[in-house]
Amino acid sequence: MDIRSLFDVKDRVVLVTGGGRGVGEMVSVQCARPQSSRDVTSGDESLTPNRSQQDTWPMARRARAQLDGTESSSRHDREQVYISSRDVSACNDTASRLTKQGPGRCFSLPADLSRYDECERLVKEIAKREEVLHVLVNNSGVTWGESIDTYPDSAWTKLLTLNVQRVFTLTQKLLPLLEKGGTRDGVGRVINIGSINGVSVPGMETFAYSASKAALHQCVVSLLVSLSSPSSSSVSPRPLSAPPLHYPTTDPRNPRNPRNSRRLSRHLASRVGPSITVNTLALGPFRSKMMRATLDSFEQEIAQGLPLERIGKPEDVAAACLWLSGKGGEWVTGTVVPVDGGSLVGPKARL
Repeated sequence: MDIRSLFDVKDRVVLVTGGGRGVGEMVSVQCARPQSSRDVTSGDESLTPNRSQQDTWPMARRARAQLDGTESSSRHDREQVYISSRDVSACNDTASRLTKQGPGRCFSLPADLSRYDECERLVKEIAKREEVLHVLVNNSGVTWGESIDTYPDSAWTKLLTLNVQRVFTLTQKLLPLLEKGGTRDGVGRVINIGSINGVSVPGMETFAYSASKAALHQCVVSLLVSLSSPSSSSVSPRPLSAPPLHYPTTDPRNPRNPRNSRRLSRHLASRVGPSITVNTLALGPFRSKMMRATLDSFEQEIAQGLPLERIGKPEDVAAACLWLSGKGGEWVTGTVVPVDGGSLVGPKARL
């Protein structure tokens, strides 16, 4: 087995929302430059082929496939990465830069994903260009920090709409393309970018943000139930067995026991169809636009409060996404994976 294939999106179609900067850009960079294009054993950049050599790879692969009779039905010889965000300039600049770096191609599809009609428009644009979608990374999000005395009602509407409701909207509309990717090529992945603030009580007054991320994490469970027999399928939905009524809520055998949320997620994950996985990354502090002001003022203090004593690097979140997108993650679903430097277990950490 080639270990590189376990963490690769070669020849895949990927959509990253909020991909123009911050965490989304960190993920997009590695998706557009997959493991197969780099030497991962020696770390020697001199062993990495130049651009002219890279451009010959698709032709060579196709020629070999034709001779072997194993030519793929995929339209692409290189990975296609689509990025979308409200910031048109950032989206266009990042897509142009990543395409020039290669070997994958990155395309900009700007959209205000807080709006339902913009989500629909983005889905239509993807469908015009692609027969399938292999990986959806739901990264677009917003935060709001303010004292409880003045925290505005509008913040709740804004954050819950973008951070939760539109994640569901976009995933729902893209299910047909994801199902095709899963059934045709063995890959159909939904990766939601969550936060440790949705797992533990945050130290800052970000009430709507932490609530929205907790809701996003729970959305994984709900999606898995529906994806076991999607509405777009002709198969009749399979009923979910109710827990035995004679189990008290506090009984560990009762899935409704609040302490069993992880067990419940695993139980529901067993019902998902084989073509799509759904997972969430609960991120700790990364240097993104959302965290810029906080890290500019308190980076050293935050880092010292973490067991690993540093802020997250781009490759930390990118590696987790590549794992869940590649063959290495095809048997992982219904999980909330902390990528946080140990903040959830650190006695001094309070983000």
